[in-house]
Amino acid sequence: MSKPWSESTKRWVVIGLVVASSVLLYRVRSLLPPVILAALLAYLLNPAVERLSRLRMSRTGATLITYLVVLLVVGLAVSILVPMIVQQVSSINVDLQQIYESVLRIMAAYQTITIFDYSIELSDLFEQLQDSLIQLITGFASRSAEEILGIAFGLASGFASTFVWLIFMMVVSFWLLRDAEQITRAIDGLIPPAYREDIDALRGKVGVLWDSFFRGLLLLSVTVGVMTGALTWLVGVKNALLLGILAGLLEVVPTIGPLIALIPAVAVAYFQGSAHLPIANGWFALLVIGLYALIQQVENIFLAPRILGGSVKIHPLVVLVGAIGGYAIGGIVGAFLAAPVIGTLKILGEYLYRKLTEVEVSPESPDTALPPLAATPIEQAEADTTGQSSAES
Repeated sequence: MSKPWSESTKRWVVIGLVVASSVLLYRVRSLLPPVILAALLAYLLNPAVERLSRLRMSRTGATLITYLVVLLVVGLAVSILVPMIVQQVSSINVDLQQIYESVLRIMAAYQTITIFDYSIELSDLFEQLQDSLIQLITGFASRSAEEILGIAFGLASGFASTFVWLIFMMVVSFWLLRDAEQITRAIDGLIPPAYREDIDALRGKVGVLWDSFFRGLLLLSVTVGVMTGALTWLVGVKNALLLGILAGLLEVVPTIGPLIALIPAVAVAYFQGSAHLPIANGWFALLVIGLYALIQQVENIFLAPRILGGSVKIHPLVVLVGAIGGYAIGGIVGAFLAAPVIGTLKILGEYLYRKLTEVEVSPESPDTALPPLAATPIEQAEADTTGQSSAES
């Protein structure tokens, strides 16, 4: 048997592996978003594969059936929704001249804003905004056929690239889902026996967090999207279906998403008015803002506590800062995963704190307590020795 490594050698090997892994991840960082999305897709579809596997079906067959069902549902949804979305987009009537004149009227009415005894001059700011609007409109109107062709070619190239990445993501998720049991066994084999119970407890708690977050967020997005589309249609907002879909999609981005979804709704309400209500466009825009605020209040007070169930017990300010940081690191995917990643780091931080300080969590707070930690063989031997001594005495 070869000579065991010293503690310093082990330490340097670990440091080297961490540095090499960090450099490798940086070099292949463009692959990380589709791989992460593939892992999330496999994670979400795993329960369906597990249920089919219990029916004496092979893992490969269960995975194939699950993917066929998913593709069928997605294809059906696309065939129904895409024509409706195209019709909604084509019905958008944007009159740039009308928008320009409306902005000029607003700027003329609010050259000076007086708050109590203080006056704020906005004329310089409005002049800069007017120059920017003129350049924007002139730029749109003066585009040549070659520039338009270049834009179309760029859009086509982007679509082709997205399609290739989608195929890559589907293939990776298929193999992850098919070989999930082998991957899990291989990872478990690397865990020292003394810590397997701890790892199982942490994995169970993290799994509950991610399960409740993803499935709850999916239901919440559908609910908010349907509410937004229905209410905006009732008051006569044009393109209500498109606005509802946009609100549902942006619901996955914490805190910032609903604010982004509000902007096009207010713009449509202000510049196109209501199809049902005899109301001025300005007041109609305020009505739409009120509707979106009402939807958010219903979500925060009634829907989110019941659907998400407090799965990520983190202060909203921390989630907001995490979403901004996640967007800076990984774009939309980073912002979307900010809340569950922060929740996972919180669970791991509590575990490390308990291990470093040997402090047990108070039993009065069962919601935040981690599962009992497994005793190492040395701790178990000491406990057995103490128990025998107490019994003999």
